[in-house]
Amino acid sequence: MKLNGVDDYHVHTAVSIDCQESVEACCIRAVELGLDEIGFSNHVMLKLPDYFMTEDDLLDHYQQIKTCQKQFPSLIIRLAMELDYYSGMEDQIAALVKRYESLIGRKFDFIIGSVHYINGVFFSSSRRAPDLFAQASVAEIYCDYFDLLSKAVHTGIFDVIAHPDLIKKYTHQLHPPLDFDLYRASTERFITALLENGVAMEVNTKGLRISAKEIYPSRELLSLYVEKAIAEGVLPMITLGSDAHRAENIGMDFDRALQLIHQAGASCLTRFERRVAITTPLPAIDVVGSSS
Repeated sequence: MKLNGVDDYHVHTAVSIDCQESVEACCIRAVELGLDEIGFSNHVMLKLPDYFMTEDDLLDHYQQIKTCQKQFPSLIIRLAMELDYYSGMEDQIAALVKRYESLIGRKFDFIIGSVHYINGVFFSSSRRAPDLFAQASVAEIYCDYFDLLSKAVHTGIFDVIAHPDLIKKYTHQLHPPLDFDLYRASTERFITALLENGVAMEVNTKGLRISAKEIYPSRELLSLYVEKAIAEGVLPMITLGSDAHRAENIGMDFDRALQLIHQAGASCLTRFERRVAITTPLPAIDVVGSSS
């Protein structure tokens, strides 16, 4: 499968505990697939030191990217960061971005905002997720999650919101799937925040590779976002990400992601350069899915 005209904006490397892959291996795979751009977005979680790209990590990572950009001139390599949001820590989060950008002497290309931690629980862990769902009804937890995402968007710190319904990661293991209408109002507030602040929504294929067995976001959430954007006369801002922690997963299931985006009614994707959004046409599904 070739992925010409497509970018993978959510790729991890051996900076934090959850990945052992090199920048070079990821770039080799991206070139094999025909990707136009790759975005490296390693974790910075202030409350979880194992998932933290330190200042030394960043400087080493940036040097690897500069080396690989010379080695792979046909591939545009974007420097990003997946930065977790915690309510009440906005000043610390914003200061970290400023400090890291001063270290490398330039802006990141984009900052991905994530929420993995809610109500005192790191719910992205299979061991910890049951602790969260024991606290309240599933609908209440979903609403709390999307309200927290809305707060993250309104900070102005982030350019993209990753895996926007990550809260479903283990829901289907612990409870029956939740009817979208039970938390629709909170997703509408989240979408309004995205549109008001010019923040992109990520379509992330990793959900297909884990227990959720569904792209992040769901069809209902993505369709609602595109519908509201079009109703307000603005272009939807959508990025694609595999959330790859191994080179072999880069670009995985992008044919299905593109199909979902087409079905939702969007006609473009969003790229970033030094925190500036760039609109690019949505590739045709038959082109993306053609044989290599």
